[in-house]
Amino acid sequence: MIALWNGLVDRRGSTRAMGLLRIGLVLVCWSRWAGELVLHHDTDPLRTLLSLAFFTASTALLLGWQTRVANVLFAAVLWWMYAWWGFEKGVSTWIHHHTYILVASVTWLAFTPSGGSFSVDRWLAVRRARAAGVPAPPEEGPLWGTTLLAVQCSSVYFFSAVDKTTWWFLSGNHLVAVFQYLYTGSDPITIPGFAATCAVLAVATVVVEYVLPIGLFVPSLRRWLVPMGLVLHAVFYVVLPVATFSVTMVLLYLAYLDPQAVHDAVDDLLDPPTR
Repeated sequence: MIALWNGLVDRRGSTRAMGLLRIGLVLVCWSRWAGELVLHHDTDPLRTLLSLAFFTASTALLLGWQTRVANVLFAAVLWWMYAWWGFEKGVSTWIHHHTYILVASVTWLAFTPSGGSFSVDRWLAVRRARAAGVPAPPEEGPLWGTTLLAVQCSSVYFFSAVDKTTWWFLSGNHLVAVFQYLYTGSDPITIPGFAATCAVLAVATVVVEYVLPIGLFVPSLRRWLVPMGLVLHAVFYVVLPVATFSVTMVLLYLAYLDPQAVHDAVDDLLDPPTR
């Protein structure tokens, strides 16, 4: 256990995966909240302060300027929105579990060196190195924080599966009710075999959600489970009103991937090897 703990804490590697995650999470946050926080929507001084804080901190984080400070400030703004505006002020759409996973992910991101790549901080570091006539610093840093992001993602899968492990869901009745509510209203769905299909889909979903939390940590299984998870979330997004949830979970897959493999993949995209 001590060796495992030391391996997690002392882990170092490429910062490119976390740089990509940083950019992706900010864009998803803008997709979710920016339309509600533009200044013309509300003249309340406190709401104006919230809007200015949101856009200032998130822009700095997107650009990767003073990344660690920007990340902490943006996480604080999101918790202000979630805990105070959501619960105390009654903005119920801001306390959905789709928004919670965004707030938590941005929070854990602050424990990663996400400013080490694709950032103004990186650009300034390279400029300073060139001015001093020394090699640019490597794109690497301590990666123990990525484990927090991966555990957060796995927790969502695991407890989602636990919640679904009931006869009401596994029998397909829950899915039938959901599809009826979304697509036909009060009219029953009369497609032959629809109820049986929903039962199969329900069991398959629960099995996948029990396998992903642990399997994504296993490199030999990841090549099969990542595509499976991508398909699962694509289906969720197309047929159910999951808002930003699917893309948030897909982005969090970057926390499981081998950082060097992501680094090399970016190199291959920027400078494809000749065959």
